[in-house]
Amino acid sequence: MKLVMILILILSVLGFFGWFFCYQKSLTKQGQRKKDLRYYESVPTRYMIDMNPVSLEEIQKKDPSFEVSYFLFVIFCMFRHIQQAWSNNQSELIQHMIGDSLKEPYQKALKSFIAQGQRNMIYDITPVESRLISFSYDATREEAVVLLTVICYDYLVAVSSQRVIAGSTEHKMMITYLLTVERKLPIKKEEGILCDHCGQMILTPHTIRCPYCNNELVPNIDWILTGKEILASREVE
Repeated sequence: MKLVMILILILSVLGFFGWFFCYQKSLTKQGQRKKDLRYYESVPTRYMIDMNPVSLEEIQKKDPSFEVSYFLFVIFCMFRHIQQAWSNNQSELIQHMIGDSLKEPYQKALKSFIAQGQRNMIYDITPVESRLISFSYDATREEAVVLLTVICYDYLVAVSSQRVIAGSTEHKMMITYLLTVERKLPIKKEEGILCDHCGQMILTPHTIRCPYCNNELVPNIDWILTGKEILASREVE
């Protein structure tokens, strides 16, 4: 009888320490995720050529068309287009903008929404901040990691009744994404951008707004999204 009691006591102690270890591990992971966001918000941009650290100037020698602020604008435009197509259940419009690793999950999620008569409404997407975390160049491709924070409406509705299932139509969300993008080399020479508002052809590189009508230009996008992770999200007034 004493032996049984001792065994029960030992198992209880081991069980407690096992639970405690898992709990501490869980807290560590949660803390690490928070630390990751702070890290990405402050880490200096890392530039690489063939896996070797270099300066921005060395990257621009390889790719004279690369300019950080315009690149971030292009990536935001690509992200916005993907989100809008997703919201409209139009996956065929973004097949050329997402990598193979994302195509199947996107298709499955959209098919599930359609089958359940639901729609993920995402609109009024406004950039808050974007940072280039890393940019690498090799013989066949360029790859970049971007931290992008946006404010937008993001909620789920029943299509037939327009009843909100999740989220809010009254409050926007602030969401921070970690995006991975890439494009194949060699890069096609950009011949200009046609303003879809006034019809003028803009030949000046890295132009964000039309000099004739001040309309925001839609850039030529030759990057594809290969990774997308939400690091933080919260409701804003």
